Amino acid sequence: MSVLTRRVSVYRSEIGDYVLAPFDSGWYRGEIYDANADKAVVGFIDFGNLALVDRDELQPLPRVFSHCPAIAVKLMLHQVTDAPDTSAAIAQLQVK
Repeated sequence: MSVLTRRVSVYRSEIGDYVLAPFDSGWYRGEIYDANADKAVVGFIDFGNLALVDRDELQPLPRVFSHCPAIAVKLMLHQVTDAPDTSAAIAQLQVK
């Protein structure tokens, strides 16, 4: 059985955990940025995107995938501000 097909039946993720999270028919490495009882905001560490994911779909990140550093890099550009619609999109992802 592959590492990706083995599911942990009871896993309770916490903010800051590194997890495997589903996105577009695949499983990707992510970090939990925010969460409530049912949903979590997951930042995909190899792509840089965010998604709102059901917490019961998250799995702990297997060791075999934890040794590689994240590919996506957070950065800020000097004197560049967010587009007006960016704030609204981020606000929609915030877990209430």
